[in-house]
Amino acid sequence: MGCLRKIILLFNCVNNKSLVVKPGFFVLLCSGSGFVHVIYLNLKLMKTSCKLLIINLFSVAVAACGKSKRTDQAERLTGCPLNTTCSYSFTDHADFDKPAKIVTGDSRVFSYSGVNTRLCSATSTLYFKTGLSNADFNITGSQITSGHVLYNFTCACCDYISQELVGGEIKGTRVSDGKWLVKAVVLLGTPSLKRIDTLKINQYFTVK
Repeated sequence: MGCLRKIILLFNCVNNKSLVVKPGFFVLLCSGSGFVHVIYLNLKLMKTSCKLLIINLFSVAVAACGKSKRTDQAERLTGCPLNTTCSYSFTDHADFDKPAKIVTGDSRVFSYSGVNTRLCSATSTLYFKTGLSNADFNITGSQITSGHVLYNFTCACCDYISQELVGGEIKGTRVSDGKWLVKAVVLLGTPSLKRIDTLKINQYFTVK
């Protein structure tokens, strides 16, 4: 479950006794945002060895909480659909234009493409953009429908209902200069805003 939500430890470190369960405790509570809250900690009754043990445990808890956000995103990376070739990339100093074209601009543009190799190369393309200086980003549902994201589907041999963006959320975290981890849930629907499909991506995007 990522970061441990609650750790309850009971200590008695008086008179050189070994560690036993007694009344008196402290609780480390790790929130989803990655912060550790110390609810109660009585160090006055504890000997040096016990204090060192607690400090070590506290350090481990802080490190685990700091990594929880990245771990949650990195686990269960999405695969490519059956009979489809997928690509995940980004381009700096770029923008996008309809129907599905990357042009020169002032943003960082992320691009997903899925090409069905058995259905006359039917292609789904998703573009979304963020600022060049950002180390992470969160594109909300309202931003998805107001121009921060572009979706396009082409198929020369298909009869299909035209779909447009109706909501969702896209989050990204920079892993290195040439690599981002992106988690996207993009809702697609008809012009009447009725949801008919969902595009889910949790993958690493590399510089193009």
